[in-house]
Amino acid sequence: MCHQSGRGSASCSTLGRWIGNADLAKWAGSRDSPGGYIPFYFEITRYLQSGENELLVAVWDPTDDHWQARGKQVLHPGSIWYTAVLGIWQTVWLEPVPETYIAGLKITPDVDAGSVRVSVKLDGPDPVNTLVKVQEAGMIIAQAETASGGREIEIPLSQPKLWSPDSSHLYDLVIETATDRVESYFGMRKFSLGRDSHGRMRLCLNNQPVVQYGPLDQGYWPDGLYTPPSEEAMRYDLELIKNLDCNMLRKHVKVEPARYYYDCDRLGLIVWQDMPNGSRAVGLPLSYLANLIEVKRRDDRWLWRAGRNQPASRQDFRRELQALVDHLHNFACIGMWVPFNEGWGQFEASPIADWLKAYDPTRRSTMPAAGSIRTGTISKACMSTLRICHCWNLRNNGR
Repeated sequence: MCHQSGRGSASCSTLGRWIGNADLAKWAGSRDSPGGYIPFYFEITRYLQSGENELLVAVWDPTDDHWQARGKQVLHPGSIWYTAVLGIWQTVWLEPVPETYIAGLKITPDVDAGSVRVSVKLDGPDPVNTLVKVQEAGMIIAQAETASGGREIEIPLSQPKLWSPDSSHLYDLVIETATDRVESYFGMRKFSLGRDSHGRMRLCLNNQPVVQYGPLDQGYWPDGLYTPPSEEAMRYDLELIKNLDCNMLRKHVKVEPARYYYDCDRLGLIVWQDMPNGSRAVGLPLSYLANLIEVKRRDDRWLWRAGRNQPASRQDFRRELQALVDHLHNFACIGMWVPFNEGWGQFEASPIADWLKAYDPTRRSTMPAAGSIRTGTISKACMSTLRICHCWNLRNNGR
């Protein structure tokens, strides 16, 4: 099994992968490729030859000359737009697996029920029993078994310890079959909306209002651009944010390696996760007006303004957004989805927000910061989520 976390470029459409003269897969352009941010894997056993094997990855990378998700990468950097990334910028590794193996997990904590739900995806020809064990400090505290993979297992927990920025408790999870074993973890937490003692709507964590405050984290490095120089350097930034008494960060139009989100889980940092933007921004004048006065702009019409007039562009966005939500589902730290930023490639924001709410009811989602908010309605000076929403909450909580 060959795993690759980052594409050949962070804003690419992957055209194909080959071992020797054998095609592992081919994609005809952006409509069918997995994009530049979401991991993928291939079962390569039948393609291997004795001796040395060469794996080739070919990509098409137009950066900001096309509609695909790219974040802040541009061909001509300047102002707030940065140098584009070339090459494989995340980890690639090989993993030996049995013929029937554990291919994936979906872990969903339920704080109100005091349980955790686990779905195990199996890949292979043989039906096998699956045992799921919850451990704490090396001791089994709960377990359950199912006769086949794919079915959701609910495991009750006695007096579960909740995950929060003040106490980032994580449970170990072990999944076993007759031929395979996988170790993972989870945090028991609940993100929701609720009213405070004055009747005002607040963001809540574990059914209690929590003021969320922290920086916009863009994740660019002077020497590696998207790639940090080391795991320690990446962790240092997160520990610094935590030591500044922040309890959250917004990951800005980029998807980080899995280790980044694990460190946020471990440290107790809530993450507002952006969907990397594509197509084009609606323009500075309209953005400035949206910050200063009420501006009416429909994002379900005149789609050419945001570069979304091609149906394939809109399909790509929805497909990659769903892949992003699936990819990061198991991380306890993810508390908010941000599908659009400042009108960059924004279209049909209201239906997309409604879809996010239905697809992942365990998190909240925001409308665009500093841009038109609802499809066909009026935006009123969102400005920066951190500057207005967070500072307003701080002021009204007397902190």
